[in-house]
Amino acid sequence: MEPICAGLAGALLLLAAGEETSPPLVRGAWIRAFRAEGTAEAAKALEEGTALLPEAARPPFDVDRSLLERMKGVFASLPTRVKAGEKLPGALGKTTRLRGDVLAVDEEGFTLKEAREEKRIPWSGLAKRDLADFVSAREPRNARDLFDAAALRLLDGDAERAWKGLQQVRTAFAAEPEAALASSVLDARTPLEAGLREAKGLAAFRSVPEDASGAPLLAAVRAAFTDPEVLASEAYGKGREGLAPRVSTALEGEYAREGVKSAFRGAVEVAEGGRVSLRYAFERVEEAGDWILEPYPSVRSGAWGGFDPKIDAAKVQDWGVREGGLFAAGRASARHVAQFTGEVSVKLSFKVTTLEKVAPKEVVIYLLLAGILDDRKGTFVCSPGGTNLVRVKKGELAQLPTTGSIPPVPPFGKVHEMKVEWKGGKLTAALGGKTSIEAAFTGAPDKPGQSPQTGGTVFLWLEGPVLARVDDVVVEGTLDPAWVESSKKDWVAKQVLQTLPAAGK
Repeated sequence: MEPICAGLAGALLLLAAGEETSPPLVRGAWIRAFRAEGTAEAAKALEEGTALLPEAARPPFDVDRSLLERMKGVFASLPTRVKAGEKLPGALGKTTRLRGDVLAVDEEGFTLKEAREEKRIPWSGLAKRDLADFVSAREPRNARDLFDAAALRLLDGDAERAWKGLQQVRTAFAAEPEAALASSVLDARTPLEAGLREAKGLAAFRSVPEDASGAPLLAAVRAAFTDPEVLASEAYGKGREGLAPRVSTALEGEYAREGVKSAFRGAVEVAEGGRVSLRYAFERVEEAGDWILEPYPSVRSGAWGGFDPKIDAAKVQDWGVREGGLFAAGRASARHVAQFTGEVSVKLSFKVTTLEKVAPKEVVIYLLLAGILDDRKGTFVCSPGGTNLVRVKKGELAQLPTTGSIPPVPPFGKVHEMKVEWKGGKLTAALGGKTSIEAAFTGAPDKPGQSPQTGGTVFLWLEGPVLARVDDVVVEGTLDPAWVESSKKDWVAKQVLQTLPAAGK
């Protein structure tokens, strides 16, 4: 048996792994075929579809056959209703914008002369809504024409007008055969509406070219699957799984074209070798999405081991974007989503204010750290406010011989710029654009048998009874290839769900 209709839409209706097709899908297939190809293809779809159903499910399709027979009659009557040598009736060309003189008419269609151009128009090429308006406008109004117009509107998807028209036929022409037929169609309203929904779903799949790939495929899919009714169809539920692998492949190509820009919410500049510059002005709340709120990097001992001043819990906030900046108060830690390898730096501007009024000589202790090379196992390098360089190794403060003079603690209430960087085998910390502290660091293992430190993440860390505002963060480094691959998989998975939403109900 040949498919009911070519491609994915037809495959949905065939038996697969012992699964039976459903009446709504069979009904949707013939309605879609009628809309797109005409009565002959619709009849074929109807007969082949019902043959796939159990015997008990076939009798209700007598209504469908009656509707289809009426449609055949409508199209068969057109050669006598449209006259050669006359203007094309305006109603017939309203949607398709056909106009001009009818030169010739036959059973297949007509020849139209518009200006100096002659066109061959098949009857099936007329819009069904236009044909319904044309048929229903004939005088005197009769049951046959009004029923046919209502049926055309129903199959074309204008269900509201269709049901009203059928009710009118049943009420106003009770003695005519069309009244009984209208009554049977009205009684089958629920299954017919289910079929109409499936027709939309099948048509959506048919609108996606079978040979499309890459950007054209994504554009076609994004255009096809926006209607909630389509997403709720059985056709979509069955067809989505088959289309998803093609969409995933296309999205992987889109990720490659866009580079890692697609993975970040901040501004991204990409250089050779996977090196990136990520900038965060925090003018958009979305930019905070690149910073993961999570516990501090572990410090078990040393000067910071018990650093936990008493803070009013009501004033503790996580990092959050507002008023064009990234704010935090009390205890807060945020890690950048990316994993870097090799040389890396983070630069930012900040302003710190106390949460409460303090006496003139009272000392407020706090830490505002910018960290790099965090292996997420307790080893990292950081700078407190750009005034010093500190290395924590496996949760303990480690010796890091430095050169340079330590500047004073940045005063409260003023904007300062700081930077911490690893470059050329050297760590540097800077405050106010001037290098203040340097330390030799190659990443080589401290002891034989240990692994070298060649990369890690970037983080921000605040602890103390203060409010901190951070602006203009710039992170520069080479992205870890393994992270890029993992990021691509995550990004593609999320984009698949956006491009092909989960089936509705």
